[in-house]
Amino acid sequence: MVRRGGSYHIRTSFFDYLSEKIQVLELRTEKLGSMTEEDAAKEGFTNLEEFRGEWKAMYGAFDEEAEVWVVEFRFLGGDRKI
Repeated sequence: MVRRGGSYHIRTSFFDYLSEKIQVLELRTEKLGSMTEEDAAKEGFTNLEEFRGEWKAMYGAFDEEAEVWVVEFRFLGGDRKI
C-alpha cells in the first residue's frame, strides 16, 4: 500500500525494482464515470474514448459506477545511467 507523500522505487515485477523513484502526490477513489478528457490525457491517451476502449479491452466493460483508485505522482528520477 502506498501513502500520500511517500516515495517509492518503480516496480517492474513482484521482486524487481528500478533505481528510479516516484513520489505519491495524491491518493483517492473516484467513480470511473467521472473521468474527464484531461484525466485521459494524464493517462497517456489522446481522448476519453480511446481510454474507454482500452479499459474495455483489458477489463471487458466500462462501468461508470465502478470505484477506482487514482494515484497522482511525480517522477523523482534515479541514479541509473542511460
